[in-house]
Amino acid sequence: MSKHTSLFSRLPKMIDGCTITLPPNASVILAGQSTPQPVIVQALEGFLAPEKKVQDTKLAHDQALKDRDAQSPNLAAYLDKLAAGLKAYYGADSPTLGKFGVPIKRVPAKLTADQLAAKAAKARATREARGTKGKRQKKTIHGVVPAPAPPANGVGNGSGGKP
Repeated sequence: MSKHTSLFSRLPKMIDGCTITLPPNASVILAGQSTPQPVIVQALEGFLAPEKKVQDTKLAHDQALKDRDAQSPNLAAYLDKLAAGLKAYYGADSPTLGKFGVPIKRVPAKLTADQLAAKAAKARATREARGTKGKRQKKTIHGVVPAPAPPANGVGNGSGGKP
């Protein structure tokens, strides 16, 4: 608990005590001066006002956050629809969409013949290094699955786990 919270949590009881228990015509000596009950209550309520303002503001803040978060799904759907509408209006590849924060679908540049050859060579080297095969090569592979070897610890030999 913070120091402020501890201080402000004492205020309501002090105000109640000074209002209910301390007679209105009584005076209390504070720092060497006689202070009447109404002045004490007024001072205490003055100290409480900022705390009430903080609590009210926090409640309003929390409610505003809930309201905002409740709108998030509606906002997301609306922005998606707006983006689709802007793409239809300007064209899906229009640079103007960037001004709205809508991503532009870029068409990849055509590769040159040298780039295509390098890409194919790299793919072949990768397949060879990893030992992967294409679907036609896989069709030609036929093998027999070997029977599993009996376990060495005797489990599964029908003896109930006894060797």
